[in-house]
Amino acid sequence: MRLRSLSRLTLLFMLFATPALAVDINTLSDLYVFGDSLVDSGNTQNALGGPGTTPCAFTGGVPPCDPAPASFGYSDGRFTNGLTGADVLNQAIDGTNSIASTEGGTNYSYGGARAVGGSLPDIALQVNTFLFDQSGIADANALYLINVGGNDVRDQVQSVNAGTSTLTDQQVIDNVLGAITGQVTALQAAGAQHILVNGVGDVGNIPETLSLGTAAVDHGRALSLDLSTQLFAALDASVFTLDAIGLYDAALLNPGLFGLPAGLDVTGSCLTTGTPPNCSGFAFFDTVHPTTALATVLGDSMIAAIPEPGTALLLGLGLMSLSRRSRR
Repeated sequence: MRLRSLSRLTLLFMLFATPALAVDINTLSDLYVFGDSLVDSGNTQNALGGPGTTPCAFTGGVPPCDPAPASFGYSDGRFTNGLTGADVLNQAIDGTNSIASTEGGTNYSYGGARAVGGSLPDIALQVNTFLFDQSGIADANALYLINVGGNDVRDQVQSVNAGTSTLTDQQVIDNVLGAITGQVTALQAAGAQHILVNGVGDVGNIPETLSLGTAAVDHGRALSLDLSTQLFAALDASVFTLDAIGLYDAALLNPGLFGLPAGLDVTGSCLTTGTPPNCSGFAFFDTVHPTTALATVLGDSMIAAIPEPGTALLLGLGLMSLSRRSRR
């Protein structure tokens, strides 16, 4: 069956692994977020110097500086030009955008964070900070989102391209898997019942990697796919998952199916230094991060990855019906 013949509903159904424990998203009490720049709502900006300081691009990244300057078009400390997927998901749960933990909110993610190590809080430190704030108790009625690993893949792709890597690809994968599954276990032990883990996106398909050449592009995609495949296999069946690579492949191949404009630029970024850009025709805001339009697709898909009781059965019946019509 050709991709363009699929309905958006059917496509989303095929992208998500449906766990045994479904939940009505309207009954969730809150959203707690852990991860990197795709879901950060201002923690890294606050950690490095705060809004209005000199852009990090002009200081070599040396704090105090602003890694997401509004003067460049970044929005409210986010690494894009508007809402992130975490904002869209948070709106579906309580009607508000996701608020950074450094501002008293429930989003513990940091732009630039790795699953393991790095200069910013990694996934273990983020979860540990949350558990400290909550006296070791995770609200059983809340949703817990983990979106991390992309920067670990970027590090490996860049170091292999430069000939400086000290790790094999499988060692990188093992490190990321250990970090994510370990924190899923920690959250569950604290009482978390509803956890959503996003697979990494295609690091080979971002403008930063495209600029490095074909070998880096192929390496980035292969490593991203291997990591996501092994991650999903390692997670408990009760954990919700989202195939970010499959989602973005579909969105970039057929933008109109996801409400994106035809002729979408999928190789360049719309960011222009010092001038808030017009990103309406771009998939990427800067050389790493999607525009808010594409981030919103991610947010909508995260909502779809939380199946309500009975939804999986209805979608499955619809998929079988579509398949029968296709064979005819």
